Amino acid sequence: MFYYGSKPTNNIKEDIQNVEQLINNLKQLPKPIIPCDKYYDCFEISMLRFIHIIVGRNNSISLNKLKYLIGDSYNNNKLYNFFSIYNKYNNNLNLEEKLNWCNMLRSLNIFHYKYDDSYKINPTIDNLFIFLKVFFPDLNRLSKNELRKGLLFLSVNNNFNIKIYKNGTIYQDKIYEEYTIKIYIDNNNIYDWHFYEYYENLCDEKGKFITGYTEINYSKYILNMFKNN
Repeated sequence: MFYYGSKPTNNIKEDIQNVEQLINNLKQLPKPIIPCDKYYDCFEISMLRFIHIIVGRNNSISLNKLKYLIGDSYNNNKLYNFFSIYNKYNNNLNLEEKLNWCNMLRSLNIFHYKYDDSYKINPTIDNLFIFLKVFFPDLNRLSKNELRKGLLFLSVNNNFNIKIYKNGTIYQDKIYEEYTIKIYIDNNNIYDWHFYEYYENLCDEKGKFITGYTEINYSKYILNMFKNN
């Protein structure tokens, strides 16, 4: 086995800057949603919740913020059109909203899919790039080493920041990669977004995608806080 990259570093003094603001934000920000069927809708559900986090507060989507991020073409943007209809959200997804969201993403035929039927979207960092570039025109020239730049573009009023960690293991028959995106709101690490990806090993290079999983959850600090309380 060969290991590379680095795992996330956690330092509460650096990751939690303002406890009062943190408690305030937890009341306003959406709670994470664990996908119902993690092997078939985890990418779609994570992307939906991510947009809720970026432009949502108090169970409502700010269409003005979304319009600002998309730019002049917002009227023809399927992301904007979707949230024009589903501009409220809850801690649990409405079945109709979930189905329409998943169907909208899958119908675009732009992602990398596990099967040739354009149904199972691979839960990968590559597909996150595609999502950003397709729905936010200012990012359509984003290169693969500019993920942090692309995500920071989505910050409104500079209240959003991220740190990205990648680590991997090369086995004899497969390659495993894990990404952790630590999401900061008002200088507090509130969410951690994980991507777990397995690929065939072709002479120590990534081959065909085998399987994977992604989800957005609270950071370890928030989970510990809830556990202790």
